[in-house]
Amino acid sequence: MPFTIYKSNDTSAPTISGTAGDLTTALDAILVNGYGSKSAAGWTIDKTATNKRAYKMAASGSLVQNIMRIRDNAGGTGGAKEAQIRGFATMSDIDTGTSPFPSTALSALTDNSWIIRKSVTADAATRPWIAFADGRQIMMWIQSGDTANYYHAFYFGDMADYVPASTNPTICCAKGFENNPAISTSALFPCGQTSLAAQAGYSLAMSHLGTGAGTGFTLVLFSANLIEQTTTAHSLTGLIAAPNPADGGLYLHPCFVVDITTGGNKTLRGELRKLYATLQPSSTFSDGDTVSGTGAYAGRTFQVVKLVGISTGYACLVETT
Repeated sequence: MPFTIYKSNDTSAPTISGTAGDLTTALDAILVNGYGSKSAAGWTIDKTATNKRAYKMAASGSLVQNIMRIRDNAGGTGGAKEAQIRGFATMSDIDTGTSPFPSTALSALTDNSWIIRKSVTADAATRPWIAFADGRQIMMWIQSGDTANYYHAFYFGDMADYVPASTNPTICCAKGFENNPAISTSALFPCGQTSLAAQAGYSLAMSHLGTGAGTGFTLVLFSANLIEQTTTAHSLTGLIAAPNPADGGLYLHPCFVVDITTGGNKTLRGELRKLYATLQPSSTFSDGDTVSGTGAYAGRTFQVVKLVGISTGYACLVETT
């Protein structure tokens, strides 16, 4: 299923700012109702309250229809600058559910949730944003204004699960820190760290064993020797020339999900669906570029989200076919 691309500069697009309820209003439009010429992604509202929503994923075969609960009532330490996100299997009311992810043990933040950074200020100043969504997944980037052209991101939905016949491949990724403007603490930054510990802001609906709702995971790139790696997690930029001198190509790399449930050696659980890192420097791309695939990616198209709008930083590519 292709993604629909939603952008803050679309005709009739909802606004996001440091105002309570702006994010739920925007997600109502993106996921449930549509806006302008953009159709909705196909989710439903399972529970609702003032500035709170529980969005239910679309049905798909035997897959569990997990619920993404958004709390945008200025109730955290960041006030209206931030919202909270948490997954559930089912919900009996807007504040009560089963099998939460992250679990209470994993997140000690407000509401035992992860954090969506909306704005540097708690006011009506609007912030640019872009989202890619279908009935089973949403990933969204918001330029909060903390630093010019920096995006904060969140991802909720199904990964490409390596567990055979998996029925619960859902993950929840956002910031693992409250009232923190640093881009390095945002989600969707695959890292080449040597210690495969759970990253703040990342949680699985279920481990690969089918147990442990809300357990943590990490994201890694296997070709770390091709990507500049420092001791600081998320400090990555591609080292392959662009285009590649041998064949004139641009090279992508999947973002792998590593389940840290078991001790010792970890479990390669799957990869993020339709989201790729690049082995070329981020300066190769501009935010919003479109790229056509060749070779193994022939017939597929990708859109660049450049996480820092300057010559250095991070760039990822989202498949839009």
